[in-house]
Amino acid sequence: MMRRNIIIFLCLSFVFVLSPRLSHGDEQNKDDASLEVSERAKESFTRGNVLFGEKKYTEASEAFREAVQLMPSWKLYYNIAQSEAAAKRFGIALEYFEKYMTEGGDDVPEERLEEVLKEVRRLRMMVGSIKIYGDPGESRVMVDGIMRARLPLAAELRVSAGISHKIEIIQGDKVVYSQNITVGSGNKAEISLGDEDTVKPEPALISEDTPDVAASEPVTSVYASPLAKKKKPLLVAGSIFGAVGISAGGVALGFLIASNNKYDEFSLRNDKIEMGEIAPDDSIVRELKDDIATYDKVALSMAITSGVMLATAITLIVLHATKNKKIERLEASAGGLTVRF
Repeated sequence: MMRRNIIIFLCLSFVFVLSPRLSHGDEQNKDDASLEVSERAKESFTRGNVLFGEKKYTEASEAFREAVQLMPSWKLYYNIAQSEAAAKRFGIALEYFEKYMTEGGDDVPEERLEEVLKEVRRLRMMVGSIKIYGDPGESRVMVDGIMRARLPLAAELRVSAGISHKIEIIQGDKVVYSQNITVGSGNKAEISLGDEDTVKPEPALISEDTPDVAASEPVTSVYASPLAKKKKPLLVAGSIFGAVGISAGGVALGFLIASNNKYDEFSLRNDKIEMGEIAPDDSIVRELKDDIATYDKVALSMAITSGVMLATAITLIVLHATKNKKIERLEASAGGLTVRF
């Protein structure tokens, strides 16, 4: 796995270095300042690859962040996310994977998208969240010495589960709040900033899927994405149309068999007419001809109905699959923290 990540980083490095945004040949009129920034960005990116290869994941992430700040590119969020995941800072890794998908949008290759979605689902099982109430004004939120956001928070902070994290709220140069907090997998702790800073628990959402949480953990509620409960109207409609189509096909087949039986009987009686055994104006023959014509019309009508219903069912099911994939992609990106440095 690690060798695969290193190969991916080296390949991205090659693409990054040859990118038109960082190329001298594609922009002849760049001024000296822009060229200097471009070179510094390439140096930071290359340094990040080297550090990642040396398993210095925290330093690699910092180098990739420098490259992004100098020469913004959503593609580099993948590198940052991989570095943070390898450094076991799963909350930050999840944040950057989500930013990679959100800002990359349809430009993210399908194969890479599947890989990132799988990693996002894995990471969500390994993080908890922290919600902060109140805003002292001009305050920064530090988690384990790393600035994660400014107050008020745009969303809950995700942090690695089962690990004690030092949470600090800094206003100017003054630390106005400091506490170590441990969050369980999929759970949430709340911090209320007021006259008395406390960790405020929410009522637990009890379910069979709720992870076991140690009594010492200040975590009591389960985080759930608003998109977690997906409705499936297209799939339901497609199933109904499919069932009707199959039923209509069965009816058509039944009438076709009945028509064929009537035709056999008609042929037999017609042979007897030719042999003089029965009168040419036999009423049963006329009834058989009428029945055959009626059965054929019904069979044709039901066959057409069956075809239309089944085609509609297939279309609805395909639309459901496409929409469900888009919802899964949005769900993976939902609730991501907006970091403002």
